[in-house]
Amino acid sequence: MTLLLDHLWQSSIVLVVIGALTLFFRGNGAHVRHALWAAASLKFLLPFAGLTALSSVLSALLSGPLPAPLTLTQSFSHDILIAPAVAPLNWLPPVAAAWAAGFLVVCGTWLTRWRKLRATLRRARGADITAPMPVKVTSALLEPGLVGIFHPVLLLPAGIAEKLSEAELRAIVAHESCHLGRRDNLWAALHMLVEAMFWFWPPVWWLGTRLIAEREKACDEAVLAAGSDPQIYAESILKVCKFYVHSPLACAAGVSGADLKQRMEDIMRNAVIARINVPKKALLAASAVVMLVPPLVAGVFTTPAALAQGIVSAPVTEEVTASASLMTGLRPMPLPPQPTPQTNQAVRTSCGAVSAAPSMTHRPPPYPAASQAQSRQGTVIFAVAIDREGRATSAAINESSGDKELDACAVGWVESQWRWDPQGQNGGSAALKRRVVVHFRLVPVTP
Repeated sequence: MTLLLDHLWQSSIVLVVIGALTLFFRGNGAHVRHALWAAASLKFLLPFAGLTALSSVLSALLSGPLPAPLTLTQSFSHDILIAPAVAPLNWLPPVAAAWAAGFLVVCGTWLTRWRKLRATLRRARGADITAPMPVKVTSALLEPGLVGIFHPVLLLPAGIAEKLSEAELRAIVAHESCHLGRRDNLWAALHMLVEAMFWFWPPVWWLGTRLIAEREKACDEAVLAAGSDPQIYAESILKVCKFYVHSPLACAAGVSGADLKQRMEDIMRNAVIARINVPKKALLAASAVVMLVPPLVAGVFTTPAALAQGIVSAPVTEEVTASASLMTGLRPMPLPPQPTPQTNQAVRTSCGAVSAAPSMTHRPPPYPAASQAQSRQGTVIFAVAIDREGRATSAAINESSGDKELDACAVGWVESQWRWDPQGQNGGSAALKRRVVVHFRLVPVTP
């Protein structure tokens, strides 16, 4: 659930940023804005965590084997007597069921429309009309539209040649040819997948309206740039809207769609489209770098090779266990004897460095009460840098327990309570590093 929420707010932030970017390109072609909105749509299908994982895997494959470091493990345990925990309400099954129901409803609706459209296409007959794609004529009162994703067909309503002039029909065919060249049906199908997966998230539906609006405007601009008369082109669209039904699917691009009044005004204005200048190109490039580079770089530094390299430079692993005993009675339970911590003896690592052993102040953290009450447990693995005063700084979690409270408790306790004797590596002139493993365990005990 946490991963889903993280993905949603990250994708929504990207959507807001891209929405702001489109304002800088209002004077440029609609194809630029459509590409930006399409990138926002794809972000919902590609979480940043996926980019980080991909970068981590690629970096691991390209990295050579590293020498296995010598590790020093010191284990403690600490038991806490608590009352029986009440089993928390598991929200995952009902939430998953609600999502699946919505997903099936959306997909079922679109699948029904698609099957009807395909049946109409199968009953259609060929037409002798010059176009860069196959053309068929149907008796259905559907607007002219491009049907199909990988091998689209132009489906025209029967009798359209009697309702439109030859010039108007050419303009309609030119509009659909533009959809073909831009692969608008494919982009629309991808966003329909986004809408089905995130049907509960209103921004994805709003994004769908922006994609349709900009793709239709992009085709309008292309048709006018090819030399079509604005008056004839506008009249052809109005006649189609008057006599025929709108396309039932976004992935079957037709002629109508978006704000018709605004489209007519833009077509009749036929404004000159400005080219993208160098500063705007630099803005696009910088935006792409800011969005893509951080998760990729994070993946490089979280690869097994990178982690191993960090352990080689400081191989000591310190491991503690914070355990809570679930008792059904109130009989006190004595704490088990604690092992005597090791003295600050030096340990020689596989890379030849000498580092200090753990000090005597490394007690396990207290078990968070909220996590105890909800029976949450897990293991936190993180790396810390030890400054010259023996304090832990710059903690970086390598493996989460799956519970943010447990993670925060482990890191906060080590940073605030643990101390090291940094003497032993370069005479204390450089900071040490440690890999810390904290186990949180709930152990049932019979009174």
